[in-house]
Amino acid sequence: MEGIKRTSCPLCGSGNAVFHSYPQSNLYSEKMASILLEPEQELLVRFHNVCCTQCGLIYKLEMYPEWVIASLFRDVVPEHPKGWDVMSGRFSAMNFFKELTAYEEAIASNNIEQENRYRRALLSIIDSIYPHEPNADLKNKLSEQIHKKEIHRIREQEALLTEVIKEPMPFKRFSGFSSPALWAYFESVCGEISQYDELGCPLWGLLSYAHSKGVDVRFMQRTELNYWGDQCKHKGITCTHWLHQEHRIPMSVLEENTVSQPRQLVGFFQYLDHLTNPMLFLTTVFDQYQSAAIILDGVDEPVYIQHVTGFTSESLQYIATHFGKSIYSDFDLITPSGNKLYLFK
Repeated sequence: MEGIKRTSCPLCGSGNAVFHSYPQSNLYSEKMASILLEPEQELLVRFHNVCCTQCGLIYKLEMYPEWVIASLFRDVVPEHPKGWDVMSGRFSAMNFFKELTAYEEAIASNNIEQENRYRRALLSIIDSIYPHEPNADLKNKLSEQIHKKEIHRIREQEALLTEVIKEPMPFKRFSGFSSPALWAYFESVCGEISQYDELGCPLWGLLSYAHSKGVDVRFMQRTELNYWGDQCKHKGITCTHWLHQEHRIPMSVLEENTVSQPRQLVGFFQYLDHLTNPMLFLTTVFDQYQSAAIILDGVDEPVYIQHVTGFTSESLQYIATHFGKSIYSDFDLITPSGNKLYLFK
């Protein structure tokens, strides 16, 4: 397979970069290996991460060709798992033990693909459990038992797990970002918000909450090969249809040079690191919006194989300086989730 070579940073254009990290194995590297019929570990080495010495952006010197991305996000993993999980009902003790049984059966039948699938599923539920005293180390213990395949030890804790798997932690996989506290923070920085748009996943953000408050809201669509598109559907319903039909949220298209008066605020959550040309996108955003709320996970950390870029504190400051914005990043309620909010104003 012939990859796409990069000669410069997609944020600042510099040609100087140093090795940063290898991507960690995950669902997407596993599926990409199946598409290409190549060993997963070889792909993780080949598509390694470098760090720009000028702006601090993490990116890949070699990218997979467009047909691989199209296959990955349109055919192999057409549903955005984290988006649909917000409304899936998967975060329950009943479902946890159902998936534990499936994990046990996959182990017994030596079905490696299913074993990996249900291990990830169980770990995602464990990750969303609130830390509970005197069981503050419960999540670590459960994760270790999952990795060690100690199913019997997990079943012995059924009463405790039934008690703690009720309400997911805020800003995690099963709760998303529809938090009134997050909206209150936006208004503490930006003042009263009368216009609010979102990009990316329509399932997990603040659009329906803002709409209920009488705010002028829109879901903004744009074509991005390295992200889920019109094929993102669950039980025959697309995510955009759900947003429009169930919540009456209007939709529009984000295009260059299409507004004469910038709108107030746009949010895009766990979206920026998917984009093939982040500078072009950000230029469009700051042409059309006074402020932008960006949520990222894994800041300063290795970038997974399906992410085109990764952001560091240095690269985020570069963005602020380039566009003449200030960064507000002291929304501490989001920190325990592993996410970080950067509000550019």
